[in-house]
Amino acid sequence: MFTITEERARWVDAAYKICLTAGILIGGGWTAYTYFDHLERNSRTASLEARKPFESKRLDLYLELTSLTSKMAVTKDDTERAVAQRQLLDLMYGPAALLADKNVQDAVEDFRRCIQSTMNRECKGKNPGVLALEVSRQCRISIASGWDVYLPADEVTWERLERLRE
Repeated sequence: MFTITEERARWVDAAYKICLTAGILIGGGWTAYTYFDHLERNSRTASLEARKPFESKRLDLYLELTSLTSKMAVTKDDTERAVAQRQLLDLMYGPAALLADKNVQDAVEDFRRCIQSTMNRECKGKNPGVLALEVSRQCRISIASGWDVYLPADEVTWERLERLRE
């Protein structure tokens, strides 16, 4: 039969208590971590839900802005361009002033100045299409930060779009 000495019994008892204490500490630490992680996630979700109506309106505005700038950049019809330009001005001095962030407003203003400044559709060495892409890029960045999502960088250039059209 197996016999155990008192010294060995004390060692086993101490090892058992150390393991039990470590288990309790690890379990308590994990519980605290998951609790605070859950609180943080709920806070971020609540914040996003509170911003959702604003961000949804902003998304609609950005879709309209990018649609108008692309239409103005590629159209050859002067009446269609004039109508789109009027709509762009309405958006710039109305909803965009309220909803758009500064980088988007600056990109739209650069595009508008370029379109208004010249009849041959060139501006400071840039094609209006490049400026329209800059408006879209700034809108994309603003959407990503507003919705707290990661949108991978897909650099679309005017030259790449021209190659795709061919």
